Parts: sequence; structure tokens; C-alpha cells
Amino acid sequence: MKPKFLSLIVLLLSSVSVMAQTPWIDGQDTSVPDRGRGVSDWNAHYQYGATTGDVSLIPGYVRDRVLDLKGRLSRPTYSRLYADLTYLIASYGLRSAGWVNGGDAAAPPDDGNRGLLNWDAHRDYVLKSVGYDVAGKLIFERLNSLQGTLGKEEFARCYADCSILILNFSRMK
Repeated sequence: MKPKFLSLIVLLLSSVSVMAQTPWIDGQDTSVPDRGRGVSDWNAHYQYGATTGDVSLIPGYVRDRVLDLKGRLSRPTYSRLYADLTYLIASYGLRSAGWVNGGDAAAPPDDGNRGLLNWDAHRDYVLKSVGYDVAGKLIFERLNSLQGTLGKEEFARCYADCSILILNFSRMK
């Protein structure tokens, strides 16, 4: 799948109506630090990423959303979420940050395959191994790396894509 189509897929999936799996409200939630986690408008996430003065908060928001879903989704579904997010983030890293589609000597020692475009391998890493316990950490570190490499506008698109993808999983049965 070509990276330019990922945004379209994420946008189309955002219109799917499914039953809530989390207590996340649909819209701004002032009762939690990540007030926008339940916002279903891709553009709102994009605008936040493009206009916030502190993009360093974004990797933590995404990590915390992923970790919140860890206890709410079945392991197979959580593994699919991780694989989808990894593939999405890798597409940005490959296109704009010099990541490698495969073993990457420049990657952190515990994340050498961060740019690997093999969805099954990422799903299986979380489904069948210790990846289940480190998925949130790896997502955080990848986004943290990209925030310093991607331009603000591209990082905002990445954040919006990740946000809508996670939100769709949060509403799965």
C-alpha cells in the first residue's frame, strides 16, 4: 500500500460507526490531560499538531492512547492496532526521515525494524512475543524521533492520521 493512500484510508475509516469500547467521549474531554483523544475530526487533530507550540506532547498522547487500549482490546485486536500504527508511522519515516525498510543500523538498538513495511511481522511481534509489553514505548520513541525530523506540517499530518486510527480502534467491539 502506498503511503499517500494511508490518509485517505484513515479518513474513510473515521466515518465508520461502531460501539464504544472506551469511556472516551466523542469530542473534547476536559477531565483528562489528553482532551482531544475522542475527537473524530481529522482536521482538528491536524490543526492541533500544526499550531501547538509544544509538539513534544504529541508522542506521549499517542503512547497513552495506545496503552489505554491495551487493557481494553483483545490481544489480537491490540496487535492489529500496533501493526497499523507501525505501518503508518514507518511510511512517514521512510519517506521523510531516512528510515530503512528492514534492519536499520541507525535505529535504536531495541527497534531495528521500525521502518519495516511488513504488517504481519509487526502484528506477530505483539501477538506472539514480548512486543505486547513494549508496543506503547516503541510507538512513543518512533514519534519522538519523527517530531525532530519531519517538518511541523508533515508531523501534524502523521499525528492526525495516528489519532483517527487509534480512535477507530477505541470504538471497536
